[in-house]
Amino acid sequence: MLMFQCSSNKELQVQEYLDLNMLPMPATYSATDSVFLRDHWTTGYYQYKSNCSGCHGIFGKGKENIPNFTKVQFDNYGASFLAGDKKNHAVMKNVTEDELFSIFLFLQSLRREE
Repeated sequence: MLMFQCSSNKELQVQEYLDLNMLPMPATYSATDSVFLRDHWTTGYYQYKSNCSGCHGIFGKGKENIPNFTKVQFDNYGASFLAGDKKNHAVMKNVTEDELFSIFLFLQSLRREE
């Protein structure tokens, strides 16, 4: 029972983080699309936290700011990944293409203070 409560608490904390930090769900999205997007945000959050935050902060390690990568930087990173250039970043060998997509979606969907 305690294990279930801890797991539920952790999930609740992640959902609260996403609710506070992600852009609002587009009103035109169907329920299915909304669930799909929320699932990718959640996957991106976990993958980013475990594979990227050591160098690209926001979770208490590495740099202290949220990366605000440009479209060109995302495109270059994705192309490097697809080309199999694992030298670019050691973490690239730890994520799948779908997980990388989720990380990109997570980062691109964060609220930005201008």
